[in-house]
Amino acid sequence: MKSFKETSYYQILILSLPIFISSTTSIFLGVTDTLMIGRTNVQQLAGVSGGAAIFSLFSSIIVASLTSNEVLAAKYFGENNVKKVKETLLYTLIFGLIISLSSILLMAIFAKPIFRLIVGNPDITNITLSYLLARSPELFFLVPFTLLKNTLNANKRTKWAMYSSFTVNLTNIFFGYFFIFGIGPIPRFEAVGAGISSSLATLSGLILLMIAFKKEKILQISSLIQVHFSIRAFLRSQKLSYPPMGSAIFDYVANLVVFGIMGTLGSVYLAGGRIAFQLDMIIFIIAMGLGIGGKILIGRFWGKKDINEVYKYFKSTLIIVLLGTMVISLPFILIPEYILFTFTTFNEVVEVTKNSILLIGISAPIIGGACVLASVLRALGKTNYDMYANVLPIWIFQIPVSILSGLYTDWGLTGIYLGFLLYWVGRCIMSALFVKRTLCILKKDLEIERIQANVRLQ
Repeated sequence: MKSFKETSYYQILILSLPIFISSTTSIFLGVTDTLMIGRTNVQQLAGVSGGAAIFSLFSSIIVASLTSNEVLAAKYFGENNVKKVKETLLYTLIFGLIISLSSILLMAIFAKPIFRLIVGNPDITNITLSYLLARSPELFFLVPFTLLKNTLNANKRTKWAMYSSFTVNLTNIFFGYFFIFGIGPIPRFEAVGAGISSSLATLSGLILLMIAFKKEKILQISSLIQVHFSIRAFLRSQKLSYPPMGSAIFDYVANLVVFGIMGTLGSVYLAGGRIAFQLDMIIFIIAMGLGIGGKILIGRFWGKKDINEVYKYFKSTLIIVLLGTMVISLPFILIPEYILFTFTTFNEVVEVTKNSILLIGISAPIIGGACVLASVLRALGKTNYDMYANVLPIWIFQIPVSILSGLYTDWGLTGIYLGFLLYWVGRCIMSALFVKRTLCILKKDLEIERIQANVRLQ
């Protein structure tokens, strides 16, 4: 009988737990700069909040532009093809830096007129622009930071993702106190200080990952210049990144529509909706963190062309994530009011939001299943299928249901989050169909390869 350490569950958890720990701590530590800027004044807080919303769009697109390396690095490590790992890393670095520099330029040109149109307050607009300019170097640092982290993850060194996450969040607090409030000879920068501290924190995480890369001796960063550059190979290698980039943009637009619906209902609903959205995202982040080990191993077994191990780790990952999200769902279902009171003391916000929290609890295992299925599609290079499974349910189920039940019934926020629930159900079903199709095709292709190999031997 196998010991637990020899099981697929242990292999998944040993890779997933560092990511899970870093993800959950980042949720709480990541809001510290907002808490610090909230101690300045309302205009500074409004400017940073608006700037952070704009920044999140560009950062999401940049991270999505690096998907090719995330997927292919695991595959090539599974093949023991270090040359291909280097090639993919270099090509994705170039592509990511192009997207990053373009994002910084677009943000510098269009952020001010767009925000002025939305807010109409020139003081807040100027604060937002100053914050974004101070934080813009982070978009540049984000590219090598994410690439090194993903490459280390693909080589089963996920502990460095945890260490880098701690480094970024803790240094953000440290730099934040200095640059936001001004200590000693450093003047009080307020919103600009929040942008500076965030950029320096990401740079600190990048330095740690560079040290880790050298320590782990995966490959020499300096050896990347020896890669023979080919335009055709460059364009081909980045195809996996295009669907996630499109998906990130559609997600952002959908969120604007949803929060627009909440805003139409009133400020109390908007406040409650924001809390509920954060809780929904917390479950999503936890589910992705629990499943990351399975994603890495599935990608590596794809590289090894071992379909049986792909199936085994898919099933094991699904069981782990479903059990985890079922446990998480219990307080959402049993004590939604108590969860809300940790975020707000306003009874009217709790009253209009509690049923939404109940729906989020019900949807937690569905979110977990959808996350595992999405991870399998990405691990097997089917990022286009993952995009379809994400985007189509948003516009077929979530948005129409949120509008109809949120605005044209007395369900309010509950109706909007019914739309969220149907989105996750739709995404789960579509992803399951795509995974089934992908695995069937992969199994057939590998069988054909095996037959052809036997014929050549004869």
